[in-house]
Amino acid sequence: ADIGRFASQDPAVYDGRLFPNEDGPGLIADPQSLNSYTYCRDNPLGYVDVGGERPGYIFWKTVASTLNFHGYEVTGTLLNYAIASPFKITEHSKPKYTFGNSDIIGQSIRDSKGYQDILLDIATDIQDGGLEGKGSYNFSTYSEDTDLAFGLGKVSFTYTATENSDQEGVYTINITFSDTYDFDWNSYDNPIADAINNFGFANQYLKELVPYEIEGTITEETPVRKKQE
Repeated sequence: ADIGRFASQDPAVYDGRLFPNEDGPGLIADPQSLNSYTYCRDNPLGYVDVGGERPGYIFWKTVASTLNFHGYEVTGTLLNYAIASPFKITEHSKPKYTFGNSDIIGQSIRDSKGYQDILLDIATDIQDGGLEGKGSYNFSTYSEDTDLAFGLGKVSFTYTATENSDQEGVYTINITFSDTYDFDWNSYDNPIADAINNFGFANQYLKELVPYEIEGTITEETPVRKKQE
């Protein structure tokens, strides 16, 4: 059916070849369908914040890209995941972010100095007969781990260890790290880092940044010496 006198008399607006069998209620429910060029409705690459309601989206995307460009890939990756979707009025939660041995988060942890401290503590526990346990670690311990310090900070972990049946003294260790990604007020001693962090805290309150859970398991195979009697 035609959608009204104006549309039916103006071929620039209504063309039965382009919009066959359209009716009034359908077009009212989806007015963008009047124009075949409004593909941005379903095209995330074409998102435009016409009303300026979500300036934080562009700002934080730029910050995340800048961090990645300057080598802070953990910080940039985790920040990028926290940015609220521009296609939702408010986004209250996000799925858990997971990682493993070989992705950017897991590989950065394995390459860090702090990770060697964690492995040493676990090896000491294994020497004492502990094949499972838990602990926490703050990646701000070493300046070389700055990216992890900003991106993760203090993490909790659990581990299980199993001695290989064909290699005495060699253990397969599964370490599961967990953390909550969010911004706390005045978290840093550095005034510049603290200012950026506090701005993130404010944007978290405004729902421009969404807190989420992080969890990942790293598997290592390492020899552990028997404890000297």
